[in-house]
Amino acid sequence: VYAFAWSRDGKTLVTGAADATVRLWEMPSGTPLATYKGHTAVVHAVTWMSDSKSLASASSDKTIRVWKAPEKKSAAGKKADDEKPSSDTAPSETKPAADTTKKVAGKKDAKDPSDPLIQEFKGHAGPVTLLASPSVGPKLLVSGSTDKTIKVWNLTSNKLATTIDIGYPIQALTWSPDGKVLALEPTTAGQPILLRSLDTLEQRPLPGSGGANDIASSAKSTVIMCLHRPERLVDRVRYVTSPGFLGGNDE
Repeated sequence: VYAFAWSRDGKTLVTGAADATVRLWEMPSGTPLATYKGHTAVVHAVTWMSDSKSLASASSDKTIRVWKAPEKKSAAGKKADDEKPSSDTAPSETKPAADTTKKVAGKKDAKDPSDPLIQEFKGHAGPVTLLASPSVGPKLLVSGSTDKTIKVWNLTSNKLATTIDIGYPIQALTWSPDGKVLALEPTTAGQPILLRSLDTLEQRPLPGSGGANDIASSAKSTVIMCLHRPERLVDRVRYVTSPGFLGGNDE
Protein backbone atom coordinates (compact mmCIF):
# COMPACT_ATOMS: atom_id res chain seq x y z
CA VAL A 1 0.00 0.00 0.00
CA TYR A 2 1.47 3.32 -1.11
CA ALA A 3 -1.32 5.71 -0.11
CA PHE A 4 -4.45 5.99 1.99
CA ALA A 5 -7.00 8.68 2.86
CA TRP A 6 -10.04 8.99 5.12
CA SER A 7 -13.38 10.20 3.85
CA ARG A 8 -14.54 13.48 5.38
CA ASP A 9 -16.92 11.68 7.75
CA GLY A 10 -14.26 9.18 8.82
CA LYS A 11 -16.39 6.18 7.86
CA THR A 12 -14.51 5.04 4.73
CA LEU A 13 -10.83 4.51 4.01
CA VAL A 14 -9.41 4.42 0.49
CA THR A 15 -6.04 2.87 -0.32
CA GLY A 16 -3.77 2.84 -3.36
CA ALA A 17 -1.31 0.02 -3.90
CA ALA A 18 1.51 -1.42 -5.97
CA ASP A 19 -0.94 -3.76 -7.71
CA ALA A 20 -2.45 -0.71 -9.47
CA THR A 21 -5.76 -1.00 -7.60
CA VAL A 22 -7.79 1.46 -5.54
CA ARG A 23 -9.64 -0.20 -2.67
CA LEU A 24 -12.30 1.13 -0.30
CA TRP A 25 -12.87 -0.11 3.25
CA GLU A 26 -15.72 0.51 5.66
CA MET A 27 -14.53 1.80 9.01
CA PRO A 28 -14.12 0.94 11.80
CA SER A 29 -15.06 -2.64 10.87
CA GLY A 30 -12.46 -2.85 8.09
CA THR A 31 -14.98 -4.51 5.76
CA PRO A 32 -13.93 -4.34 2.08
CA LEU A 33 -16.38 -2.26 0.04
CA ALA A 34 -15.01 -2.11 -3.49
CA THR A 35 -11.95 -2.52 -5.68
CA TYR A 36 -11.41 -0.14 -8.59
CA LYS A 37 -9.21 -1.21 -11.48
CA GLY A 38 -7.99 0.87 -14.39
CA HIS A 39 -4.54 2.16 -13.56
CA THR A 40 -1.70 0.24 -15.17
CA ALA A 41 1.02 0.98 -12.61
CA VAL A 42 1.56 1.77 -8.93
CA VAL A 43 -1.05 4.04 -7.33
CA HIS A 44 0.97 6.64 -5.42
CA ALA A 45 -1.74 8.97 -4.13
CA VAL A 46 -5.44 9.02 -3.27
CA THR A 47 -7.68 11.80 -1.97
CA TRP A 48 -11.36 12.49 -1.34
CA MET A 49 -13.41 15.32 -2.79
CA SER A 50 -15.05 17.67 -0.31
CA ASP A 51 -18.50 16.06 -0.61
CA SER A 52 -17.11 12.53 0.00
CA LYS A 53 -19.14 11.36 -3.01
CA SER A 54 -16.08 10.97 -5.19
CA LEU A 55 -12.36 10.37 -4.83
CA ALA A 56 -9.25 10.61 -6.96
CA SER A 57 -6.18 8.48 -7.51
CA ALA A 58 -2.80 9.14 -9.15
CA SER A 59 -0.37 6.65 -10.59
CA SER A 60 2.99 5.99 -12.19
CA ASP A 61 1.03 5.51 -15.42
CA LYS A 62 0.98 9.35 -15.55
CA THR A 63 -2.80 9.61 -15.14
CA ILE A 64 -5.24 10.91 -12.52
CA ARG A 65 -8.59 9.16 -12.19
CA VAL A 66 -11.70 10.45 -10.44
CA TRP A 67 -14.02 7.72 -9.14
CA LYS A 68 -17.57 7.64 -7.82
CA ALA A 69 -17.65 6.49 -4.21
CA PRO A 70 -19.91 3.53 -3.33
CA GLU A 71 -23.37 4.58 -2.23
CA LYS A 72 -23.91 4.34 1.49
CA LYS A 73 -26.85 2.26 2.65
CA SER A 74 -29.29 3.32 5.30
CA ALA A 75 -29.51 1.48 8.62
CA ALA A 76 -32.61 -0.36 7.34
CA GLY A 77 -30.77 -1.39 4.19
CA LYS A 78 -27.82 -2.70 6.16
CA LYS A 79 -30.14 -4.68 8.43
CA ALA A 80 -31.84 -6.26 5.40
CA ASP A 81 -28.46 -7.22 3.96
CA ASP A 82 -27.38 -8.74 7.27
CA GLU A 83 -30.48 -10.94 7.28
CA LYS A 84 -29.74 -12.29 3.81
CA PRO A 85 -27.74 -15.53 3.64
CA SER A 86 -24.36 -15.01 2.01
CA SER A 87 -21.45 -17.32 1.23
CA ASP A 88 -19.18 -14.67 -0.28
CA THR A 89 -17.84 -11.70 1.67
CA ALA A 90 -15.38 -10.52 -0.95
CA PRO A 91 -15.54 -6.84 -1.95
CA SER A 92 -17.16 -5.87 -5.21
CA GLU A 93 -14.61 -5.61 -7.97
CA THR A 94 -15.21 -3.03 -10.64
CA LYS A 95 -13.27 -3.04 -13.86
CA PRO A 96 -13.27 -0.23 -16.40
CA ALA A 97 -14.79 -0.62 -19.83
CA ALA A 98 -12.50 -2.07 -22.45
CA ASP A 99 -11.69 1.32 -23.95
CA THR A 100 -11.23 3.18 -20.64
CA THR A 101 -7.49 3.64 -21.13
CA LYS A 102 -8.21 5.55 -24.35
CA LYS A 103 -10.29 8.25 -22.70
CA VAL A 104 -9.24 11.86 -23.02
CA ALA A 105 -9.23 14.27 -20.10
CA GLY A 106 -12.68 14.63 -18.59
CA LYS A 107 -14.44 12.26 -20.98
CA LYS A 108 -16.96 9.95 -19.33
CA ASP A 109 -17.69 6.48 -20.63
CA ALA A 110 -21.45 6.30 -21.25
CA LYS A 111 -21.41 2.70 -22.47
CA ASP A 112 -21.15 1.12 -19.05
CA PRO A 113 -23.28 2.73 -16.31
CA SER A 114 -21.73 0.43 -13.70
CA ASP A 115 -18.26 1.86 -14.34
CA PRO A 116 -17.36 4.04 -11.31
CA LEU A 117 -14.82 6.03 -13.33
CA ILE A 118 -16.10 9.61 -13.58
CA GLN A 119 -13.21 11.12 -15.49
CA GLU A 120 -9.55 10.63 -16.33
CA PHE A 121 -6.91 13.33 -16.64
CA LYS A 122 -3.72 13.06 -18.67
CA GLY A 123 -0.95 15.59 -19.19
CA HIS A 124 1.94 14.86 -16.85
CA ALA A 125 5.18 13.69 -18.49
CA GLY A 126 6.18 11.62 -15.47
CA PRO A 127 4.66 9.53 -12.68
CA VAL A 128 2.01 11.39 -10.68
CA THR A 129 2.87 10.99 -7.02
CA LEU A 130 0.76 13.57 -5.18
CA LEU A 131 -2.85 14.78 -5.04
CA ALA A 132 -4.64 17.45 -3.05
CA SER A 133 -8.21 18.72 -3.12
CA PRO A 134 -9.44 21.74 -1.12
CA SER A 135 -12.12 21.06 1.47
CA VAL A 136 -13.97 24.26 0.54
CA GLY A 137 -14.25 26.53 -2.47
CA PRO A 138 -14.12 25.61 -6.18
CA LYS A 139 -13.99 21.94 -7.19
CA LEU A 140 -10.28 21.71 -7.94
CA LEU A 141 -7.75 18.93 -7.88
CA VAL A 142 -4.00 19.53 -7.80
CA SER A 143 -1.50 16.89 -8.89
CA GLY A 144 2.25 16.81 -8.38
CA SER A 145 4.67 14.83 -10.51
CA THR A 146 8.29 13.86 -10.96
CA ASP A 147 8.14 15.94 -14.15
CA LYS A 148 8.76 18.97 -11.89
CA THR A 149 5.30 20.47 -12.37
CA ILE A 150 2.02 20.71 -10.55
CA LYS A 151 -1.23 20.79 -12.50
CA VAL A 152 -4.54 22.24 -11.38
CA TRP A 153 -7.62 20.45 -12.76
CA ASN A 154 -11.08 22.03 -12.76
CA LEU A 155 -13.58 19.29 -11.85
CA THR A 156 -16.52 21.39 -12.96
CA SER A 157 -15.35 21.94 -16.52
CA ASN A 158 -13.28 18.73 -16.56
CA LYS A 159 -10.34 20.66 -17.97
CA LEU A 160 -6.78 21.54 -17.06
CA ALA A 161 -6.85 24.97 -15.38
CA THR A 162 -3.13 25.67 -15.22
CA THR A 163 0.33 24.12 -15.11
CA ILE A 164 3.02 25.46 -12.78
CA ASP A 165 6.66 24.58 -13.43
CA ILE A 166 8.38 24.35 -10.05
CA GLY A 167 11.75 23.29 -11.43
CA TYR A 168 12.10 20.33 -9.10
CA PRO A 169 10.14 17.13 -8.47
CA ILE A 170 7.40 17.74 -5.86
CA GLN A 171 7.51 15.72 -2.66
CA ALA A 172 4.57 17.20 -0.73
CA LEU A 173 1.58 19.49 -1.23
CA THR A 174 -1.50 20.46 0.75
CA TRP A 175 -4.31 23.05 0.79
CA SER A 176 -4.97 25.45 3.64
CA PRO A 177 -8.26 24.82 5.53
CA ASP A 178 -9.95 27.77 3.77
CA GLY A 179 -8.88 26.51 0.33
CA LYS A 180 -7.12 29.79 -0.53
CA VAL A 181 -3.46 28.81 -0.23
CA LEU A 182 -1.61 25.82 -1.63
CA ALA A 183 1.62 24.81 0.11
CA LEU A 184 4.12 22.62 -1.67
CA GLU A 185 7.56 21.21 -1.00
CA PRO A 186 10.06 20.61 -3.81
CA THR A 187 12.76 17.98 -3.31
CA THR A 188 15.19 20.73 -2.32
CA ALA A 189 15.02 20.34 1.46
CA GLY A 190 13.94 23.34 3.51
CA GLN A 191 12.40 25.46 0.73
CA PRO A 192 8.60 25.09 0.92
CA ILE A 193 6.55 27.40 -1.29
CA LEU A 194 3.15 29.01 -0.75
CA LEU A 195 0.94 29.65 -3.78
CA ARG A 196 -1.51 32.35 -2.76
CA SER A 197 -3.13 32.75 -6.17
CA LEU A 198 -3.46 30.10 -8.85
CA ASP A 199 -4.51 32.79 -11.33
CA THR A 200 -1.43 35.00 -10.99
CA LEU A 201 0.83 32.14 -9.80
CA GLU A 202 1.99 34.29 -6.88
CA GLN A 203 4.72 32.33 -5.10
CA ARG A 204 6.20 32.96 -1.69
CA PRO A 205 9.23 30.84 -0.70
CA LEU A 206 9.44 30.09 3.01
CA PRO A 207 12.97 30.68 4.39
CA GLY A 208 14.56 27.72 6.08
CA SER A 209 17.63 25.62 5.53
CA GLY A 210 16.51 22.31 6.98
CA GLY A 211 19.47 22.36 9.36
CA ALA A 212 21.99 23.47 6.73
CA ASN A 213 22.88 26.58 8.74
CA ASP A 214 23.85 24.55 11.81
CA ILE A 215 25.72 22.04 9.70
CA ALA A 216 27.64 24.71 7.78
CA SER A 217 28.49 26.66 10.95
CA SER A 218 29.95 23.53 12.53
CA ALA A 219 31.58 22.18 9.39
CA LYS A 220 35.07 22.79 10.81
CA SER A 221 34.66 20.04 13.39
CA THR A 222 31.54 18.06 12.49
CA VAL A 223 30.97 15.14 10.13
CA ILE A 224 27.36 14.62 9.06
CA MET A 225 26.13 11.20 7.93
CA CYS A 226 22.59 10.79 6.67
CA LEU A 227 20.42 9.04 4.10
CA HIS A 228 20.31 10.83 0.77
CA ARG A 229 18.62 10.65 -2.61
CA PRO A 230 20.14 11.65 -5.96
CA GLU A 231 17.32 14.09 -6.77
CA ARG A 232 18.24 16.18 -3.72
CA LEU A 233 21.62 17.02 -5.24
CA VAL A 234 20.29 19.88 -7.30
CA ASP A 235 22.19 21.96 -9.87
CA ARG A 236 21.10 25.26 -8.34
CA VAL A 237 19.29 26.68 -5.31
CA ARG A 238 16.99 29.69 -5.05
CA TYR A 239 18.94 31.43 -2.29
CA VAL A 240 21.66 30.78 0.30
CA THR A 241 20.61 30.58 3.94
CA SER A 242 23.97 29.84 5.56
CA PRO A 243 27.41 31.32 4.85
CA GLY A 244 29.33 28.45 6.42
CA PHE A 245 32.90 29.39 7.32
CA LEU A 246 33.26 31.88 4.46
CA GLY A 247 37.03 32.22 4.08
CA GLY A 248 37.79 29.43 6.53
CA ASN A 249 39.41 29.29 9.97
CA ASP A 250 37.38 31.35 12.46
CA GLU A 251 35.78 33.75 9.99
